[in-house]
Order: sequence, then structure tokens, then C-alpha cells
Amino acid sequence: MKKHNIAAILANVNGTTFAGIDHLSALKVNKTLPNPDYVKGNGLPAKIPNPHFEHISKLTMGSSVTVGASYENMVKKKLIKEGKDPLDFVAGSLPWGTRIGNSPLIEHKGQIYIQLIFMKGGDTVYRHGATVIEESEIQGFTPPKKKEESQGGLEDEVIIRTLKLDSIVKLRINKKEYTGSFYYEEV
Repeated sequence: MKKHNIAAILANVNGTTFAGIDHLSALKVNKTLPNPDYVKGNGLPAKIPNPHFEHISKLTMGSSVTVGASYENMVKKKLIKEGKDPLDFVAGSLPWGTRIGNSPLIEHKGQIYIQLIFMKGGDTVYRHGATVIEESEIQGFTPPKKKEESQGGLEDEVIIRTLKLDSIVKLRINKKEYTGSFYYEEV
């Protein structure tokens, strides 16, 4: 498998750049499930092990993202477009980690992450081991809830996500495609 230094790739990126990305990650599910046979006092445990715990992966292919864009500026432009006051929004600082220079890279507890703005989500496939599984079949999984009133009341929200570098399996940027694993080494 080919290895790519993300710092070398990003060194050729000036300003906002559109990219495509595929990423693979472990899906977080509950460790235990309610026992359907449990009745108080019947001697059975109230919870049973979840057979999907640490066995579900999520592969998202073909996401369209921007690299190096200003999150705050994008939100403010959309607020103006929606006829809302852009002064109602100020981007906060990183909730965790330390930004590496002026790049979209973040270091946190010895791991490297990349912060991207998603323009269009890709196609997602869930797997239980090697078997494809529907999201509705995943036991102990609750999709994240949308946060109430964020981004100054913006209806068409700017989707910002931070991906662990080792979850990226393919990156298409500046008319080049990189497939394999990604690492960070200062250039």
C-alpha cells in the first residue's frame, strides 16, 4: 500500500481548494443492549453484549470537500445570502487539539486529523466484518442529532468535519489522486 505525506500534498494547495475524499472508520455503537428476556427478579441480566460492538465499519466514498476554506467566512456568506445578519456568528476556537501552522491539520493526543468542509456527502456502506449491512440493521447505533440553533440560525448549514488522518483511503486534489494510507511529516 502506498503511503502519502499529507503535508507534502497540502504544500501545493493555495487558499480554498476543492477535493474528493473517501474515508473508512469504525462506527461507534453501544457496548451492551437491553435484554429482551429480562424481567426484574428472573435472574437474567438486564443487558447483554452487543454483537456489533467494535465490529462495524463505515466506508464513505466520493465526498466533495473544500480544503483550506475559512469556515467563518463561509457561514457569514451564507447568512447574507439568507438575509440574516452575519454579525450574529463568530466561529469559536478549536474544541480540542492544536492546529498545525496555518493548515487544516490538527494534532491531538499524538494523532493527526484534517479539518474539511463538506460540500456534498458521499455514498456510505456499512460492514459487519466482510458483510455489507444496512444502517437500520445495526444494533445499538443512534445517528447523531442535529444541533439546535447553530451558525447564527443558518438554514443551509456549513458542514465541517474533522477526520482522523489514518481513516482516509483516497484523496483527489489538484488533478491528482492519492490512494493508500496517509501520514504527517513536516516539509
